[in-house]
Amino acid sequence: MKNSLFVEAANRTESTTFAVDHPSSCEWSVKLAHFGAARRWRPRVLSIEGNTVTRFGKIRKRELAMALQEVQDFTRGMYARVTSLWTKHRHDLSTGECGYALISGPPQYQPKLIIIGENPGFGVEDVGLAAHEEATWPDTSYLPTANWKLANKLRAMFADAGLLRLHNEAIMTNFHFFKSGSVAKDEPRAWADNDPKLRQTLEQACVTELREFIRLSEPEAILVLGIGAFERFADNRCVTTEEKDVKGGRRLIVSGRLFGVPAVGIMHPTGSQIANSDIAKLSRWLGTHFTAHTAA
Repeated sequence: MKNSLFVEAANRTESTTFAVDHPSSCEWSVKLAHFGAARRWRPRVLSIEGNTVTRFGKIRKRELAMALQEVQDFTRGMYARVTSLWTKHRHDLSTGECGYALISGPPQYQPKLIIIGENPGFGVEDVGLAAHEEATWPDTSYLPTANWKLANKLRAMFADAGLLRLHNEAIMTNFHFFKSGSVAKDEPRAWADNDPKLRQTLEQACVTELREFIRLSEPEAILVLGIGAFERFADNRCVTTEEKDVKGGRRLIVSGRLFGVPAVGIMHPTGSQIANSDIAKLSRWLGTHFTAHTAA
């Protein structure tokens, strides 16, 4: 038994475990294929000694390429479907001048992090410009260089946490893709000012697209901007409070799962009148959490 390993192969919904004596990569990969390579099993080795867990992660290059192609094909379709929705309804929206946006850069298979906001904003720098439309994803990610309030704040938070590379390589998207000046009423170009039935139709369509995008992308973790947004979409509405703000009244950080993926929700960095001391607290917590998570 000392030379045996238990190999677990799993995807989002299924898993199987089998023993491998005197293991070699060839032996476990053959067993992996036997148990359903077509299901994109993700293998890892569970070591008996010390109960430590180490991901083997040896999925063949061809399988990785096929998985990435699947994500890209879906994402192309997602852009086409959202563009069609926008074209159909833009004149029915009070926010019709704003446009839409989907993801921050090229799609990835198994990215370390996906960042999700409520919806893409429409700031003062956008006023007077044509509605923002996207036929496909950007050639390179805008996260390292984006120059608006939220982007700068988020990048600074990750930099202070020692996680700038994680931030720059992440994918950023939203629960719905239609831009607005704000989500709530009583603000210029507010999403909430649109017809409720139309809002619901568009929001449900976007969440359906996002769920499938995440399922195919298989990110290691998700970061949600906004506690309220996290609560609405968390799996089984199951949310754990991790930290409160410095005054102890508002939740600063929560955790749970989103679309089957380990997820963290934080107080919105620009939309919640968050104190600088709480931004620093967020950075410290994220530095500890994501350093440990991505190293696991």
